[in-house]
Amino acid sequence: MLRDASLEVGDGLMCAVIGPSGAGKTTLLRAVAGLIAHSGRVFLDDHDVSDVAPHRRRAVMLFQEPRLFDSMTVLDNVAYAARVRRLGRAERRAAALALLREVGLADRAHDRPAGLSGGERQRVALARALTARPQILLLDEPLSALDSPRRTELRAVIDHARLTRRLTTLYVSHDLADAVAGADRVAVLIDGTVAQHDTPTAVLERPATPQVARLTGNPNILVEGSTVFTVRPEHVQLDAAGPPATVISVEHRITHDLVQLNSIWGAVHALVAPGLAPAIGTHTSISLPERRRWTYPPGVAPSHRIWSLS
Repeated sequence: MLRDASLEVGDGLMCAVIGPSGAGKTTLLRAVAGLIAHSGRVFLDDHDVSDVAPHRRRAVMLFQEPRLFDSMTVLDNVAYAARVRRLGRAERRAAALALLREVGLADRAHDRPAGLSGGERQRVALARALTARPQILLLDEPLSALDSPRRTELRAVIDHARLTRRLTTLYVSHDLADAVAGADRVAVLIDGTVAQHDTPTAVLERPATPQVARLTGNPNILVEGSTVFTVRPEHVQLDAAGPPATVISVEHRITHDLVQLNSIWGAVHALVAPGLAPAIGTHTSISLPERRRWTYPPGVAPSHRIWSLS
């Protein structure tokens, strides 16, 4: 549920929307698309479209599930959506075939959706969405059900489509790396409100609240005297000229090791290259570079409510 959520996205920009489950991410997309009733207002190019029917808003939505018609061919699925443009049958099919070429599926035009892979089905759904010549593209975790290679391929197809058309895009994702990969802005939703809306760098390096820091993969909410500050794990330096620390745990991941240490600031997490993590129980020293610290205003207390993105 959304509560006093306000978000403005510049023309042709992509805004990634992240947040914990139940924060209102999908509700936001549905409100923009006109698919749910709400008490707020939606503006497109300074025009209030809050009372405009969904099919007249020039906003299209791509869901986690493609929702294709399995009784139709791939070509007919895409051509079906072109009816809103009142084109003749031949024109609809020609436009649909051109879009299938764009998404790399012209050779599957006469196949049924049931015979396609998950990534191919999403490409068909994208082509179908583009037939309406939208101004706004709403993406509700369209990559989440795909394996890594297919995610990369489909992301490239989506990026090409939105960039060539200058589509203003809202992209909901539970995967932080995926969300910020091509985003111009990031909106963080927490408890139905926009906790922060800024560039990806600002959200990651200068999180508005401790909750935003934890949500964006930074567990280091640290205290020095009466000051609360944060520094991302990748900026923590081990074996540096700094206070002593003891290794509490080591978590081995694909691209790095996550090391948790006990320090004068409390529990500090650091990222190190695979295989270079010190053994549990080892005494070392750590440094938190001043230029990498983000200090919160007086009165901000560390939060113990933790959300995480995989």
